[in-house]
Amino acid sequence: MKIVVFDFDGTIANSFPWFLSRINHVAKVFRFNEVRPEDVPLLREMGVNEILNHLGISSLKLPFIIFYLKWLMMRESHQIELFPEVAGLLSSLHSRGIKIFILSSNSQKNVKLILKDKTALVTKYYCGAGLKKKDSYFKKIKNHFPDAELISVGDEPRDLMAANKAGILHFNVSWGYASKKVFGQTDVIDSFKGLEDRILRQFNMKS
Repeated sequence: MKIVVFDFDGTIANSFPWFLSRINHVAKVFRFNEVRPEDVPLLREMGVNEILNHLGISSLKLPFIIFYLKWLMMRESHQIELFPEVAGLLSSLHSRGIKIFILSSNSQKNVKLILKDKTALVTKYYCGAGLKKKDSYFKKIKNHFPDAELISVGDEPRDLMAANKAGILHFNVSWGYASKKVFGQTDVIDSFKGLEDRILRQFNMKS
């Protein structure tokens, strides 16, 4: 079995613009530092802990903030679209018998609301993963499918680190929440066509 495990927000769903439009509302509700436009490039080059420190978000507040953001996204899911190329990519992989999994810190309800009819192309969901606990979900996938060939795809360094901890090959993409700079010398894919080619090459399939 061949499986691609996709991160959702920033990798499949273009949710970053929505996030930026709502973060200062959330900051007022939970009393942490607001994000100025000039802060955005810097934040995209930070890791999770650095972002939390910069915004002044304590570990005690974080679960409540995440819950509130998920609730807001559920109410406003109609404002969030998949990246235009996603439908073609998922259809292409699905047509070749490649199983599509989604591993996300977002809720399964939100993921399905944004995917709409593309849910038919997804085999399994592993949702609700903590910001720093994706590696345990990757290990769970490996345990559930011990004989599968696995590839992970994500837009943030934490996705890469979690996949590495679980011993899963990972592809970074440049169009999400994190800036390409944050990956340093690590390879980053710049287009959906490039991503599809890399996946098919890794699985010894022709594009």
